[in-house]
Amino acid sequence: MINGAVDCYSSDPLSCSNNKGPNILSPKELATTNIKRLRTLFLIGFITICLFGVSGASVTAQSSIPKNAQPKSYGTGWECKPGFRENNGGCSAIIAPQNAYLTGRSYGQGWECKRGFEEDGNICEEIIIPENAFLDASGYQWRCDRGFQSDNNQSCKPITLPENAHLTDRGNDWECPKPFRKRKNTCDTVIVPQNAYQTYSSFGRGWKCSRGFREANGKCTPIEIPEHAFLSGNTHDGGWKCIRGYQTENNNCVKIIVPENAHISRSGNSWDCNRSFRKEAETCVLN
Repeated sequence: MINGAVDCYSSDPLSCSNNKGPNILSPKELATTNIKRLRTLFLIGFITICLFGVSGASVTAQSSIPKNAQPKSYGTGWECKPGFRENNGGCSAIIAPQNAYLTGRSYGQGWECKRGFEEDGNICEEIIIPENAFLDASGYQWRCDRGFQSDNNQSCKPITLPENAHLTDRGNDWECPKPFRKRKNTCDTVIVPQNAYQTYSSFGRGWKCSRGFREANGKCTPIEIPEHAFLSGNTHDGGWKCIRGYQTENNNCVKIIVPENAHISRSGNSWDCNRSFRKEAETCVLN
C-alpha cells in the first residue's frame, strides 16, 4: 500500500486492469470493486439456488406421477396415458373386448366397436346383414338395396309398384306422378272440378277451390262478398272478413259504434275500453 492506496496485481482480474505490473487503487475505486464482487457472488448464488430448486421440484413431481401416467399438458397434476383409466390413484389399462378398438378419449368407456359390429353390453356383436341389404356408411346399421324396403327391421322385401307409380329418389318407397295421387296401394286419378286446382295430397279430396270460391257439394261456388268486406282466404269464416271499423252481423258488415272512453280493438272488428275504464254493457265506466 502506498499513501493509503491499495496495491493491485495482475493475478486478481477483478481489480487489475492489466498484467504488466502492480496498479494502485484509490479507496473509492476499491469500494466500487468490492461492490461489484458482492453483486457477482450474489448472482451466482441465486442462480445456483434456483437451478437446484427447479431440479428438486421436477424430481419430486416426477416421482409423484404413477405408472402409465404423464404430466398434464396444462395446469398441474397428471393424467393417464391413452389406453389407461384412472383407478384408485393409479392408471389401469382399458380392456377392449374382441372386435373393438380403444378410442383414446378420457371420457366414456374408452372403446368402441369396429365397423360391422354393434355394442351389446360389454361385447361387440357382428351385425347380421340380410339379403338385398348393405352396411351403411356409419358402419353400425344396414339398409335395404334400392327397390326393397325393410320388413320390421328383420329382412328386405321387394317393393311392388302399382300402375302409374315409380320409386322415390331414395328407392325405399314409391310415389305417384302428376296428375295422380297416392291412395292406399294405388295411384288414383283426381277429377278436379271447375274453379279448383289439384293438391296431389294423399288425403282429402285431392283438390282445393281457387281464391274467391268455396267448396259446396263437390263443386266450387263463388264467394259472395258483402259491402265493407274483403276476401280472407279462410273457409271457416265464409271466405270473407269485415274491414277495420266494421263487424259481422247477419252476413253483412255494419259500422261499429264506439262508446265514449273506448277505441277500436286490435282485431279491428270490435271495441275495447281505454285504460282506467272497464266495459259495462255497451259503455265504459271508470274503475
